[in-house]
Amino acid sequence: MGISLIGLIAFQWQWIDTAIKTNDDKFRQDVMESLSTVVQKIERQEAVRVINQQMLRSQSYNSYPQPSGSLNLFYEFTGNMDSIESIDFTLEVDSYGQVRYSAEANSSARKASAPLSPSESPLQLVKDTLQLLKKEQSNLEKNAQFQENAGKEEMMRQTLEKVNNKSQLLVTALEELMYNRPLDFRLPEGVLDSMLRQELKQRGVDIDFEYGIWQPRPLTWLAGNTEGRQKQIIESSFAVSLFPNDIYGVPRRLSVVFPNQDRFLSSKLWVNMLSSGVLLIIIVVSFGYSIYTIFRQKKLSEMKNDFINNMTHEFKTPIATIGLAVEALQDPALASVPLMHQRYLQMIGDENQRLGNQVEKVLQMAIVEREELKLELRESDMHEVIREAVSKISLQLESKGGELNLVLDAESANCQIDPTQMIHVLLNLLDNAIKYSEDAPKIIIRTLNSESKLTVSIKDHGIGMSKEAQQNIFQSFYRVSTGNLHDVKGFGLGLSFVKNILEEHQGTISVDSELGSGTKFTFTLPT
Repeated sequence: MGISLIGLIAFQWQWIDTAIKTNDDKFRQDVMESLSTVVQKIERQEAVRVINQQMLRSQSYNSYPQPSGSLNLFYEFTGNMDSIESIDFTLEVDSYGQVRYSAEANSSARKASAPLSPSESPLQLVKDTLQLLKKEQSNLEKNAQFQENAGKEEMMRQTLEKVNNKSQLLVTALEELMYNRPLDFRLPEGVLDSMLRQELKQRGVDIDFEYGIWQPRPLTWLAGNTEGRQKQIIESSFAVSLFPNDIYGVPRRLSVVFPNQDRFLSSKLWVNMLSSGVLLIIIVVSFGYSIYTIFRQKKLSEMKNDFINNMTHEFKTPIATIGLAVEALQDPALASVPLMHQRYLQMIGDENQRLGNQVEKVLQMAIVEREELKLELRESDMHEVIREAVSKISLQLESKGGELNLVLDAESANCQIDPTQMIHVLLNLLDNAIKYSEDAPKIIIRTLNSESKLTVSIKDHGIGMSKEAQQNIFQSFYRVSTGNLHDVKGFGLGLSFVKNILEEHQGTISVDSELGSGTKFTFTLPT
């Protein structure tokens, strides 16, 4: 059972450790993906802004009204053109930084288009546009060679000039994107914070964060939303390169820290960890209780075996004595000796009474344990009950040459008690005081009042008992060990009976003892 419990705890600990690591890795992956996505969006938005500025400078662009939120260029070629009818060019960027572009040349025979998906880079946008425009320019030049009409040639020349101007515009924008411009131009205020918060929240990382932008060589802090965590942000493992596609300029880093990271990660596992902990506690407590019960039952079994052995011995002695006396009385020669005849009859009577007393003790304890005992309570003077108990045990005390002193100092000794059962309580305590005294017993019975209670103490100067014995003395069948000697008779039921009877009277009992210094039993009763 112990090995199984240790193994279960080890596996549970391993599972918790794995869950914590998995949760931490998932958190790290989500954060890094969010940072990478934000960096890509920032670069796409920057490319769109640069192209937008170049187009705004273009006179041909300014001649057409533009719808809000998009950048649409439309060039329509008029005249009787055999090949090219129109070219449509559209460049859009939404609020998330997604770029969408299409350029289409329309003719009576074919259509050529170059769409850009949101996953492609802004530089690829420029490259594809230039290729498309150069291709159309080449087609127009070929068609122009075959035009005989001068008006058509002039129109074609104007068209080629417009296409060339737009190509130059995109080349200029590409050149600007290659150089490291000021950070406030490339990253407008509030954009980075908003993007980071949105991307992290989409991945389930909905906690406060602090970020910073810095360059490693020389180490310089550029921007951020924190005042006191700059060193921590620079050393953070959540870091990516900002504007990673820059060709020229000093590299810059974007780093993020989460002040409440540990609490956030724990909050995702606390239900599982709490459940696991509760189950482990239940298992450990159950295991401990099982072991305790096993040892307790083992000890109880040993005490019951001792009880059976003692009971057998206690019953065997008076039975054997009675048997011998009966045999003696059956001898015809003894009939002529009246004194001997009377002596054996007295012996039979004494042993029979002794046997009856032992049986009565066992029966009384059985009644108490089955909770079938019914007390006949009435108001009685406890001092009178003590004197009656002392009178019943005086012969036993005198036979050992002992003495008993009464110190009845209690002013109020009237209690609601069952006098018969209370006499049994006192007789059991006095009997123990006599049996466990090596020399002539010396016993003191003292009474006093305390807080509406009557306190009775019985002190002897016997062999005493150990601390372990004091903890078990009121258990059924328990007997204080006296080494290899077995001259102390009894079943180990007396003090258990005493405790149960006193509890039925709403009283308490305690013991104070030291080896070799005697024992003191103290019990209280409500007055």
